This record gives sequence, structure tokens and C-alpha cells, in this order.
Amino acid sequence: MLWMLAMAAPCLFCVSCNKDNDEEDGDGGKKPSNYWESNALTRYHILGNVKTVKTYYDGSETPDAVVEFNKDGNILSETYFWNDNPDVTEYEYNSAGILVSKSFKTPYSDFVSKETYEYDNLGYYLPMQPFHVMESGLVNGISKVTNEYEEGKEDVTLIRIDGDSVRFTDEYDGETYVMGVMALKDKYVYKTADGVQMFMGPIEYMDNGMFSVYHEGFDYREYNEKGEWIDGSYTYRTYNYKKFGDYMLLDSWSEEYQSVYYDNDKRYENHNFRSTKNTYDSNGFLIQEKETYSDGYNQDNIIEYRNTYDSKGNPTEIVTIYNGDESRATVARFEYIYY
Repeated sequence: MLWMLAMAAPCLFCVSCNKDNDEEDGDGGKKPSNYWESNALTRYHILGNVKTVKTYYDGSETPDAVVEFNKDGNILSETYFWNDNPDVTEYEYNSAGILVSKSFKTPYSDFVSKETYEYDNLGYYLPMQPFHVMESGLVNGISKVTNEYEEGKEDVTLIRIDGDSVRFTDEYDGETYVMGVMALKDKYVYKTADGVQMFMGPIEYMDNGMFSVYHEGFDYREYNEKGEWIDGSYTYRTYNYKKFGDYMLLDSWSEEYQSVYYDNDKRYENHNFRSTKNTYDSNGFLIQEKETYSDGYNQDNIIEYRNTYDSKGNPTEIVTIYNGDESRATVARFEYIYY
């Protein structure tokens, strides 16, 4: 979605190496049959051959963000303005349209940090880390990420397939750390190995690789010798997706939270549940989020989005209204330049 452009975009790698299975896009070109090989315009649900998107928040006359795309629909640069000081991220692709590096410039330092990418696991759709995969997405073949974060200093993530699992390790400051191990199912990651505190999965996929159901959570429970839960907490999240044309939409998500606490040496268990259901219009854009809580403290919320579109079907204005209170409404405007 457009308001997600402010996020970092590791999920926007274009690694289309299975051209024989590509489909016609209706304009005489090809579109990838696997969602994780689609371009940035598809991931962000932007229609048409867009060159530039400018974002303006709450009446600003100057853009708060500018994102540039190449003719393949992949991001060339992102510029975000904080108190008139721009942060700039630039993307570099090879002749096949595969992302090879990303550099980040900030006005507070002369150093330009840079990430470079290698792809030795082609045919497998993998994340760059074993958690929050629903945010980072999957990349065809990713095997190594090198982050030069200071002059002469690097943080290296290695992604290695070992039979029916994939191992993530991090090399930092002369030490090697195991970030996690995930089971593979066919050509996709399926779930984190059992027994870890930050877990992910199982993941269910659609035929084209989109997420269908995604799970993750945190397990910080502590047990005594009898196997009784004596301390800590447990969080379990479920995300449900649906397909809308070429786009993957979040239909709903929920979170179950459990914890143990003590009052005057008396043990209590806390069980809370919250959920969000999304509603979309006929263009496939979000128009309502309905948040429901069971904890007795947080109130249920309804967040409305009133969208205005251009002739291509892209939102030019999104007005966000919380619980019908228009005095608290926020406005985001979008300006598009097309090739």
C-alpha cells in the first residue's frame, strides 16, 4: 500500500529467473508467475507505469517523501525529508534487473552505508532473517547480505540451505552467531525450528507464492521441574491474506497474549486477545480497519480511509478518520509522474 512506502524495502528485490513460467501481462509484456518475483509497483499496489510518487502529509506544500522507479517498476531511490534534511536510499540493479546493492545516505554523516546481495539459492524463496517474514517478504535465491555500516566494518548474514532446512548466521565483529534455522517445504520457508523464543510459522502459501496464512510469536514462558508454567509470557499472531488480481492484501490479523504475574505471592494468569479485520473497496484499497480487544482496558476502534483516485486508479488523497472523529482526521496526498 502507498502509505507503506516509508518502510525499508528488502521485500522489493526483483529476482526473476524463471521466465519460461511467466504470464502475459495484457500489454504484450511478461509478468512473473511467482508473486515474489514481481516488481515494487506490484508490491505497493501502484497502477500504471509510474516514474515518481511524491507524498505530502497534513497540508504540506513540499513533499515529505519522494520515491523514484525505473521502467521495470523497481525502486531507484527513496528520499525522506526530516526537518528539511533528506535521508536518501539508492538501489542498483544488474542488467537482468536483479538488485545487487542498496546505499543509504544521511545528512548527519559523510559515510554512505551500503548493503550488497548475492544469490546462490536460486529456486528457493527465502527471507533475509528468520522472523517478521510478513514484513520483509521472500527473495528468490538470496544467500548473502553484506552490510558495510561503518568505514571498514561489515555485518554479514549468510543464508545456507542444508537438506530440508535453511540456516541463518550473522558474522559481526569477528564473531559468528546463529540467527535461526527454518524448515523448508517445497521451495518456501515453512516454520522456525522448535524450541526458540522468537518463532515463525507455519506458513501457508497460495499457488503463486503469496502468503495465505502466516503465524509468528514469542515464547518467554518459564517452567519449574514439574513442567508447570511459573513465569513469563506467550504471544501468538495470525495473519490472513487474500489475492486481489496481482496484489496480496492483508484480510485480517489477530494476536493472543498470555502471561503469568503474582500479587502477594498469589499466582494469576492473564489471557488477552485482539484482532483487526480489514475492508477494501472495489479498487482493492483499504477503506476500514476494525480493531477488537478482549482485555477490558483498550476500546474497540474503527479506522476509516476515504480515498480519492486519479484516472489510473491510484489514490491521490487518503483521509484517515479514527472512530468517526473527523477533528482528528489526517490527510495524505500523493502525486504521480508517469513514464
